[in-house]
Amino acid sequence: MKYVKNYFAIFKLNEFDSITRFRLLNAFLVGIGISLLAPVIVLLKGALLPVWIIAIFGILTTLTVKTNTFFCKFSLSQLYRLGIGVHLILIMAASVYFWNPLLMIILESIVGITEVAVFSAYTVMLNNHLATDYPESMKSFQIIRNNSWADASLIGLGLVSLITIFSTTGTAVIVFVIYNSLFSLWMIYNWNFYEDHR
Repeated sequence: MKYVKNYFAIFKLNEFDSITRFRLLNAFLVGIGISLLAPVIVLLKGALLPVWIIAIFGILTTLTVKTNTFFCKFSLSQLYRLGIGVHLILIMAASVYFWNPLLMIILESIVGITEVAVFSAYTVMLNNHLATDYPESMKSFQIIRNNSWADASLIGLGLVSLITIFSTTGTAVIVFVIYNSLFSLWMIYNWNFYEDHR
């Protein structure tokens, strides 16, 4: 965590409020975690699922964004905790790979739909917070968020590339499970973050 904080010092995060700093840190860590599994998902979807099923999952994921009206009725704290629950289920679904890769990819796709529903609403609520309370920070926030998201993706994709060059897809899944389990512990440790920063 020390190295992550040093990384963010480059971006001068002190100009943002505590909620936005927490958001940027979590987005960076999530970006790494997602990128660790993304190539595996692409590989398995292409190998194990017909195109029409992949398309249906894509349609359902896109339609899920329309649930923002419902999920935005929850508080930031509630959405954050829902996100932790979804993230834990995502880790368990990934673990199914070692028993049944087809079932794993189906579960990951279903959980991914739920994840979009929760985290897209969470993003809307956080954007509202920034636009309402700190509108002058919006431009610099967007630049920093895009840069850190790109860096996180490069780190995650770089790691999974190295892992699969020298080892197997199963090793990449193990690394994903371990990394995201540690990240989940971090989120659980901060369970009351939004309650404490009202």
